[in-house]
Amino acid sequence: MATRQLASCQSLTKSYGLNTLFTGITLSVYAGERIGLVGPNGSGKSTFLKLLAGLETTDSGQVMRTGSIELVYLPQSDVFPSGLSVGEALQAALPGILREQGLDTIRGLMQDAGFTQTGQSV
Repeated sequence: MATRQLASCQSLTKSYGLNTLFTGITLSVYAGERIGLVGPNGSGKSTFLKLLAGLETTDSGQVMRTGSIELVYLPQSDVFPSGLSVGEALQAALPGILREQGLDTIRGLMQDAGFTQTGQSV
């Protein structure tokens, strides 16, 4: 059985003014894969993820998502809305996962990220 492609991008280019972050990125993501982005600060890692999630537009190239796949972007900010636990902030940022897979998935994501105390509500 072939692995299902979830998302892909072809020939992505993104610049801010005269600063070109990246050019010609082509990538496919398949079900069951885990990927990571590594690079120096300011190299465009967050911008690339925002492009995949549809939060920013490309200068050129195309982003494609399969069927009803929902890509979400959780900013790498360490500032959470006042009064929310880490778990509550994740629930707010990932409503699709919570709706489809439940709190156990949120707990698993938090444990994978190294959080040992998730807050009263999770």
